[in-house]
Amino acid sequence: MKAGTPKTKKGFKNKEFIYHATLDLFNSKGFDKTTLNDICKASGIAMGTFYHYYPSKESILLEYFAEIGSKVQTHYQALEDKESLEALKDIIDYIIDLYLQGNPNILGRFSAIEMESTDDLSRSEIFPLKTIIADILKRGYASGNFRSELSSDYIAYLILAIFIGVLTTWTSRGMHYDLKSHLFAQLQPLLAFITKHTD
Repeated sequence: MKAGTPKTKKGFKNKEFIYHATLDLFNSKGFDKTTLNDICKASGIAMGTFYHYYPSKESILLEYFAEIGSKVQTHYQALEDKESLEALKDIIDYIIDLYLQGNPNILGRFSAIEMESTDDLSRSEIFPLKTIIADILKRGYASGNFRSELSSDYIAYLILAIFIGVLTTWTSRGMHYDLKSHLFAQLQPLLAFITKHTD
């Protein structure tokens, strides 16, 4: 049977239970070490039941990223009146907080999925960070806060690449140092470069 949206209240509850049990496993064991057998055992279901709701464990991970992406979009909409550089810092800060408060061990897998994307470094239909960053940059160009001769897509690509690189390094090194301060330290030279300074 093809996985799809549940049609009953019980089905929705079952899918939600599987979803959260799987995220707990990803966070405790890591994505790669979590097997479908682990998921079925933790959820108390048969393998066939799992496939009724999800086609793979990757699909649960993508659903999680889409959920985070939706929250990021909502947060960004509240930043319309914020100065562009501060809005850029705010949205990055917010994303890190979401991951650290939820499932920090899934962070590294986010990096891998983004880097595996063949069409674009940012899979905007799943996680809209690059689109949001490019939009903030365009706002900064319009307001005169950022250097307008720079391509918004290219700068957004660079920011996202730094973001993903820092996440990957932080995860591989055991997450023993402050992620947020390290990320902003790595971003600072680029942010200083794109900011339009007035004498």
